[in-house]
Amino acid sequence: MNKEELKKLKKELESRCISLTKFLINYCGIYTDNIHNINISHYDVKELMPNLKRISFENLLKYKNGLYTGEFIPVKDYHGNIVPYINPMLDIDISYEIDCEIEKEKEIQPTPLTDDLRAYELAKLCKLFKEHNKKREYRAAQKLLKQKKDSDSKQYKKKKNNLIMEGRGNNDEY
Repeated sequence: MNKEELKKLKKELESRCISLTKFLINYCGIYTDNIHNINISHYDVKELMPNLKRISFENLLKYKNGLYTGEFIPVKDYHGNIVPYINPMLDIDISYEIDCEIEKEKEIQPTPLTDDLRAYELAKLCKLFKEHNKKREYRAAQKLLKQKKDSDSKQYKKKKNNLIMEGRGNNDEY
């Protein structure tokens, strides 16, 4: 590592750095009424919160673009020392994306459309397909629902008619 490069990097970090209290409030979600009155150093943060990750200046020189994209945040403590931290919000976003993918995999697969389904089952399937914006399946379920004449109770006939009218009422062509 060159001393000149290190000096340039430190100047750039000084122009981009935020205070340690702002970092804890904005990026870590830690806030108490007297957090501005406490003199916190990087050593205190390292001892109390070992899950916050830092990056060395050598690695920061290699991945300097991370400063511009927000992956690394230069933080200045009470004593004036500057240490680059890895943005803890990025870890949250990655875990959120993973959770969303897991939820998509868990999505309930409806039963296949067959003639032996009852009217109320078809009505439920129509509603499910409409909620998930599956137009082709919705059309097929609605056709089967129109053809279904085995339900004699008034309750199912009302539901069937309401479902058919809901599809027409929104002026959506399925």
